[in-house]
Amino acid sequence: MSVALTMTMPLRLSLIPFLNGRLTPVRLLDDEEDTQFLKANPNNLGEDDLKELFKLSLAKLTARLAEVSNPIVLERVVAIAEEQGATIKQLKVAQERLEAVQEKPIKVQVFADVLKDPAVQQAAQGNPNLMGGGENLAGIS
Repeated sequence: MSVALTMTMPLRLSLIPFLNGRLTPVRLLDDEEDTQFLKANPNNLGEDDLKELFKLSLAKLTARLAEVSNPIVLERVVAIAEEQGATIKQLKVAQERLEAVQEKPIKVQVFADVLKDPAVQQAAQGNPNLMGGGENLAGIS
């Protein structure tokens, strides 16, 4: 069963590529019903829009960047801040927002006692999808 991702019936709004900023419309047609909705999206910022951000006060810049959730857009904001010679505070606000939205690696902790269990070691033997086929379990003491 395949599910089509549409603007009318998304699983979550954050999954719509034109809303989450993964895709940016090149040209929007004024007579389409979703044009205003897409134009209002904080992740759809053109190059000129990004440059204009640094003309805002620090408080307004902070509030505006808080609306942006796409790390790719925020990476470009940081790059423009560096290129345009933005203030240190402006650059810091952009960098902090980027750090806040970037995906963090998930740390998985496996307890040594579980790995010592003979049943776990036996299950891992010869299974390439489980802990390197059991090779990593041999040296556990």
